[in-house]
Amino acid sequence: MESQFRVIQNWLTKKPDSRAYDVTFWMTLLLLLSGFVFLSGYFNSNAWMPANPKAVLKDFQIWRLWTALFAHGDVGHLMSNSLLFLPLTFLLSAYFGIFVFPVLGLLMGGLINYVVLLNMPLNNSLIGMSGVVYWMGAIWLTLFALIDTRKSIRKRIAVAVLLTAVLFAPETYKADVSYLSHFIGYVLGIVTGIGYYAFHRKAFQNAEVKEEVIEDDLDFFKSEQDGVQLRAPGISEVL
Repeated sequence: MESQFRVIQNWLTKKPDSRAYDVTFWMTLLLLLSGFVFLSGYFNSNAWMPANPKAVLKDFQIWRLWTALFAHGDVGHLMSNSLLFLPLTFLLSAYFGIFVFPVLGLLMGGLINYVVLLNMPLNNSLIGMSGVVYWMGAIWLTLFALIDTRKSIRKRIAVAVLLTAVLFAPETYKADVSYLSHFIGYVLGIVTGIGYYAFHRKAFQNAEVKEEVIEDDLDFFKSEQDGVQLRAPGISEVL
């Protein structure tokens, strides 16, 4: 009988990079402090932080594509972004390094803002980290679905879809929210995640630790992959 194996460890079960704690602390502090500066109007921040089509596309004030990320409309806006920004910053930097976040994430933030500005009225302003947060969530969920082969692909996709609905689907429509930046950020996150996985696929596969599945355990393993209820001697669990 041909031997069969199951994955018991992978890239996402390894010990997180300890530098992620520092990255998370400093990036979150930067987000909160810059938000406070903008809301308080210090350093004439209301004049140079927001991005609008006229300033960026006509006057070529390119820096606004990134300063706008750290400006927020009110404390509630800032806190709602921070609640997802903090854990996602840790997860991405801990398992995929500071190149993915903050470097690549902030570069993508500028790109997201640029695309959104192309579709905005000339004098309307764009602020907030929401597009980047959606990108962060999408790349993390995409990489999780591609890397964590301990469960079936069907189950991984279901988890990703469920978390997307719970964490990122808007509860109510607000006229002052740029849902386009959310959409673009999420789509770019999926595309980036697929590209990143393809580029590092061999490293991710080499990180997998497998164990042989003996014949008596084979049915258990298949049921575990499919997420069905299984009863075995001395064990009763719903997966």
